[in-house]
Amino acid sequence: MILHRKQFTYTIIRNVLQIIITVGVAMFIVVFCSGKITAIEKSIQEKRQASLLLERRAEHLELLRDDIALVGGTEKILRGLFPTFETISDYTGALESVAKQTSINTVFTFGSPVAYPQSVPPDAVSQLPYTSTLNGSVSTITNYLRRIESLPYLTSVSSVSLQATGNAGWEGDTTALLQLKAYVK
Repeated sequence: MILHRKQFTYTIIRNVLQIIITVGVAMFIVVFCSGKITAIEKSIQEKRQASLLLERRAEHLELLRDDIALVGGTEKILRGLFPTFETISDYTGALESVAKQTSINTVFTFGSPVAYPQSVPPDAVSQLPYTSTLNGSVSTITNYLRRIESLPYLTSVSSVSLQATGNAGWEGDTTALLQLKAYVK
């Protein structure tokens, strides 16, 4: 009986050890797989975030392409806003043409160019101050200023002074003294 009892105890211990080993191996596999699943889940989240980021960048790039397409056509116009010192005669010719169209007598007096502080080479821009003395009625002077505004050149008006001559007041002959700046390259 003792042998039978020893054999029975041995079998129980062996079976318990097998169960413990099996449970241990199963727990190891579960923990190992859980770690792998967590790593894969984290990787998927990172890939989703990267995908969303790339989609947003693609949208921004598309908007940028559209903006560049808009600017591409206007780049020539923007470059034309600034006459060069060599083509300043085109600018003065345009001013004289507007004066003739509006029946204004005008005299231009140009000053010395001044470097524009915010511009940098090679696209450095200078301010070319000039004075324009206009003779005509207030309505023709106003019409002249409107037409100058529509010229394809960048010009700013610093000051305007009007002086009516004669008894007719502002409806009669008026002299306007304009202080302007042309922006040239």
